[in-house]
Amino acid sequence: MHGAYSQDEIEFVPLDRFTVNELPSEDELRDLNRHSIDWTGIVKNGNLFFLDRYDVEFYGDTLPFPVEELADHVKCRIGGGNYHILRNENDWYIGTNRGEWGGTLFKLSSNFKKCSEICHANVNQLFTFEDKVYMVEGLSHLGLSGGTIVELKDDQTLDTLLTLDETPRYLLFNTRDEGYLLTDSKLYAINTKMDTTCLFHNVEFPYLYPSNLILYEDTLYVAMRGGILTFCTRTKEVKWLTRKE
Repeated sequence: MHGAYSQDEIEFVPLDRFTVNELPSEDELRDLNRHSIDWTGIVKNGNLFFLDRYDVEFYGDTLPFPVEELADHVKCRIGGGNYHILRNENDWYIGTNRGEWGGTLFKLSSNFKKCSEICHANVNQLFTFEDKVYMVEGLSHLGLSGGTIVELKDDQTLDTLLTLDETPRYLLFNTRDEGYLLTDSKLYAINTKMDTTCLFHNVEFPYLYPSNLILYEDTLYVAMRGGILTFCTRTKEVKWLTRKE
């Protein structure tokens, strides 16, 4: 899920405002890199919407104050970039991602009086599943790509569950045996044992900066620059959504 402070000022575009198309050719996809909207997805009140992800200042749970005001509450050099926020019982995790300038994972107490730096990482996602806290982290830059899926332990140690040779972007689980993982160019089926099966691959997708992955009914939605890839988990059919003129 995603959060943003000025949600009333953001345009949430519903699914019915998009046209279903065949997947563009590689040349057509490459051209989208130059002049397109960067989409991200969100389920809001049970309905699927898409929005320009440059309108999204942070991802995940909502702090009780703007994230930029965190320094007013705790001594913590949080830095800039994208913020990924997770509330876990009585604590908060905050991950940052500033691209080639790095990122950091912090843990904050519930009263925002104590801040601990856990590690340096380009955080792409923080989430919980079955009482476990997961971090998806990685970076693509100047032809280099890679990252890991990590379990965050209560004692602030890290357990690396899966290492990938391209950047993981988003992970979701339905059950222990069913989940989906999005990387720069691939869509995988995955389980909590980190067994993976590639469902779809397109070499042009890294240039379209895939941002997040949503399972809505029986379809996976991969939001990125220029459009949204859909993958039906039942039929394996792939389509491409673009906003109606």
